[in-house]
Amino acid sequence: MGYDHLNPYEAPGSPKVLHIQVKALLICSAGPTVGLGHMARALRVARGLARQLDALVTVYVLGPKTYHPVSGSVDVHFLEYANPTLQASLLEAIQPSIVLLDLAPQSLPFDLTQFLTISRARNIKLVAIDGLLTHREQLDLMFIPSFRHPATPWQTQRGAKVVYGWDCFLLADIPNPLPWHSGPKVLVLTGGSDTTLLGRTWPTLLNDRLPNGTDVDWVTGPFAQAPVWPQTPRIRMTQHLAPNGLQTLMSTTNYAVTVYGVSFFELLQLGVPTVVFSPYGEKDAPELQEIEQEELAIVAKDEKDATQKLIALMNNEELAAQLSGTAAGRLKSQGVDRLCSEVKMLMSG
Repeated sequence: MGYDHLNPYEAPGSPKVLHIQVKALLICSAGPTVGLGHMARALRVARGLARQLDALVTVYVLGPKTYHPVSGSVDVHFLEYANPTLQASLLEAIQPSIVLLDLAPQSLPFDLTQFLTISRARNIKLVAIDGLLTHREQLDLMFIPSFRHPATPWQTQRGAKVVYGWDCFLLADIPNPLPWHSGPKVLVLTGGSDTTLLGRTWPTLLNDRLPNGTDVDWVTGPFAQAPVWPQTPRIRMTQHLAPNGLQTLMSTTNYAVTVYGVSFFELLQLGVPTVVFSPYGEKDAPELQEIEQEELAIVAKDEKDATQKLIALMNNEELAAQLSGTAAGRLKSQGVDRLCSEVKMLMSG
């Protein structure tokens, strides 16, 4: 494929101007300690850049090879060895005009600063998705898929433009959600890794306390340990082992209970009445407090509290319908559209 072509953003009838096709390099994290959220989000961004900006996109995943949605317009590679590094050879091989990084903060490559320095020296635009606040001076754009500004006082720092808001969530495209209705189906999500090992005790708790006739769909993430199942299940419980996407399960459930993370916002987008909690201490407390205040979901303290609040929600159709409508209305905007718009402005200016 050649890279010289007509500008797709010209107005009809305007003079034809040749330009160089945007070549984008996306680098993201995946693995047992960080889950699949960063990779899923990066692949979504990659498809958006290819579709909306006609970009030639290469994705490098810092982690073991796992399932990813196939797209002919996006080239995906996995750096499966331990402690992968961001070597300048990536820049030599791909010659990108922009690099986007969606990296887990707990497992940043040790040579990240050097990589960013080399990239800037080559006049490559640099975008961070969800993080890298400590590297703000080396970046051109920080795109935060959150409704809250970062906890760090970035307003006083120099460097990249910071973008965040309810229109910045990088979620999958979905059809218009169907009106919510009550039923026995409950979806349980513990994250791609279940790092706090909820699968050891929570299935038994759910089996003991949920109403007769409940139909539980339990998702075991690709990096999670197998759950410890009740020896004699009282209710119907089905395990889904690392399914290829959660949208079908989400769109066919009546209720959900989940740990706080990307999947929670996907549930809100679909209008699923949801109970959410964070098993990670106080890390997500400000976000959960605001979610509770805006009545987007029921917030619980832990899995025991979440189980009790789920039961109460299943017995309150009026509240469930209210949560469904409020949540779906709040997440109508597509974050990929906003990011592509910001990238277009960055590349043109």
